[in-house]
This record gives sequence, C-alpha cells and structure tokens, in this order.
Amino acid sequence: MNNDDVVSATDDKTIEIIAETYGVAVTPDGLGSPVLREAGTDYNQDFYVRNSGNGYEPFDLLGAVGPASSFLTIDSITGTGVSQGAVPDSAGVTAIAPGDSVLVSLWYTVASSTDGRVDTLYLDGRSANNPATIDQGYAEVEFDVPAGGGGLGGWTGSACSAINDSSSTVYNQVGSVKFPHTTAGTDRWLLVGVSFDNQGLEYVTGVTFAGQPLTLVDSIRSVDDARVEIWQLADPPATADTVEVTFNTTLQRSGVAGAMSFVGVDALGPSRTVQSQSGGGLTVDLYVPSAADELIFTTVAGEWVSSFTPVAPLTDWWNLETGQSPNLFGAGGTQDAVVDSTYVAWTLGSDDHRAMAAVALQPVACAAGTPRLSSEANQTFVVGDPSFAAAVDTIADDATTPTITDAANLR
Repeated sequence: MNNDDVVSATDDKTIEIIAETYGVAVTPDGLGSPVLREAGTDYNQDFYVRNSGNGYEPFDLLGAVGPASSFLTIDSITGTGVSQGAVPDSAGVTAIAPGDSVLVSLWYTVASSTDGRVDTLYLDGRSANNPATIDQGYAEVEFDVPAGGGGLGGWTGSACSAINDSSSTVYNQVGSVKFPHTTAGTDRWLLVGVSFDNQGLEYVTGVTFAGQPLTLVDSIRSVDDARVEIWQLADPPATADTVEVTFNTTLQRSGVAGAMSFVGVDALGPSRTVQSQSGGGLTVDLYVPSAADELIFTTVAGEWVSSFTPVAPLTDWWNLETGQSPNLFGAGGTQDAVVDSTYVAWTLGSDDHRAMAAVALQPVACAAGTPRLSSEANQTFVVGDPSFAAAVDTIADDATTPTITDAANLR
C-alpha cells in the first residue's frame, strides 16, 4: 500500500485546551538622557502599555515619582480607552488584545528645584485579572534653569528697559494650550513665541493674555516639519494671569510655547523688520537690522533636532524638548543689539528641519540716554545735559515741533 491509500481521521470529541497566560510590558525603560523641564504645568510623558499575554486583558495603571521629595507631581493619566481613577496617579485601561499596545500619557507639574537635579516618573501596568502580573516603565526628568535665569534680567543697551519675566510650556496633540505668566512695571510689552511640529500644516489662530488678544508679528515654517510664530501685545495688564495659544485645529504632533514680558519698551513696539529663516545645517542664524540700544528677541523650532545651543551673546530663556515622537525642541532668547545689524544664531546638536524668527525691540528714552524727541508735551531737559544739543538738532524731524522754553524755565 502506498501513502496515497492511507486514510487519516480526527476525533471530533478531542478539545485542545490552552491555558490563559498573563503578561504586560511598559515602556520606555528610561530615556537614555533626561528630558529637560523648567518649572511649569501641563507637561506630559508618553508610555506604551503592551499586553504580552494570550488573552484580552484590562490593566490597572499606577503612576509614581521619585524620590519622595520629588519636584514632580502627577496631575492625570490619559489615553485611548483610559479611565482616570479617583486620584490623579491611578487609572484603568479597557481590555487590550494580545500583542497590542496602548499609548498612555502621564501629565505632570514641575516645581522649582536645583538646576541639573534629576527625578523620575514611573508608570506601572498591572493585570486587573492577575495583580501579580506587573511591569514598570520610567522616564527621567532634569530640572532646567535657562541661562537667562528664568526671571528678571537686564537690558544692557538701555538704563530704563529690562526683561520683566519669562515663562514656557510644552504640549502635545492639543487644539489650545495655556500657561501662567506675570507682567509688571511701566511701558510694558509682551512677546509670545510659539514653536511646533506642523505636520498637518497647522497654524496659530490667536493668542491671549488675561483675555486680551495679541497680534501676529511674523511666522515661518519649514515645510510641514517645524513652524515658529511671534505674537505681541502692547501695554499688557500688569498682573499674574494666563497666556492661551489657540490653533486652527488639533495638532497632530507637539510643540513648545514661551512668553517674555519687558518694561521700558517704546510704544511703537518692534522697531525693525522681522527676520525669519528655515533651512539646513548645524547652525540656524539671522542678521537682524538693529540699533545699539535695542534688544533682539528670537524663537526657534526643530523637528528631530537633538538640541539647540545659543551662540554667545544670545541668552536662552526657555529651551525645551517635547519628548514625543518625533521629538521637537523649541527655544526662545534675547540678545543685546549692535549698530546696523545684529548676528543672532543657534547651533544644533543634529541637522534636521528647523525654523527661526527674530525681531528688535526699541527702548523708551530715559535720563541716562538721549532724550526721545516726539510731539509729546512737557518734555523735561536738564540744563547742562550733553544730550540736549543733540535733541535740539533733531527737532526738525518731529511731526510737531516742540516749544523750547527759555533757560530760566528749563528744569
């Protein structure tokens, strides 16, 4: 008999029983290098929770920070199929198919700390049906104080002007983002720099501070990979309130936003043509038309760029990465201007898509410099002030010629 004559049969009463196994894997297991974060809110870190068992399983999610005295505080846990628990650091995720993963976002706040300190975010995934089955992912966070100090700073070109405050935040897949900011002083001016990955050709439709709308100064993009925008508000309310940035639609990817307020800024605002650039190479730079007493503000964005380093004398006031995929760095800084044109530059840790914009701010005049000549009434000059002669020489350039009183009435 050959093999073709062999008849095989199976017993339909035989049932193969496969025991259910439980398994979970949470990643990342460390970031390799910590993500840099300034003090602020609405930060998030993405984790992936994978069902490594052979059955459909729901999982408990438990967040934690370390050490116990951490500068990190967990605010919430979100994601597709994720239900927030009774406390911010716990949640649950609906049944995940064998081999599938769910993206989970751990949202957190960063309190002020020591520059360079590293704390850790943890996320545990635990089988709801077999609590002994558990895995932990983690991500390191390094507290970063920008070179500018993140607070009050000088404007060396003018004795009457100064940087009042800076604040910043990161965001991911949002239609709008809010962050706190404070303004104070006189002759106030507010600039907001928005840096983001514009994968869907998204753009900003509006920015407000304390409910007051800002106006767009300039924007530039590198195709659909990096976009920056600068927005401004003259005489913003002197208050601690909220900056809100609104996009035309929900962003497909992530970004960084920062605000800087200044005192002693001329009411005419940015005094020079805004400059912007996108392109390639390990340096992104601009030559900004300027005068010696002005201040340059710049903001930059880079997709898959590993870092931005300000080229001296540029000072960065925020320099943040989103920690998403693709990663995006966004930064903002200032630099004292020089006569005619100021060179402003950032170096990149790796070459990829980037965009940069910059603008010069003009200070108000003050006793330490040449009096500002305009049609303003009751301007005061001091007898013997060496700048008085220069003032008289330029009166003809004013829209309205001021009346110069006799020497006896000069004060």
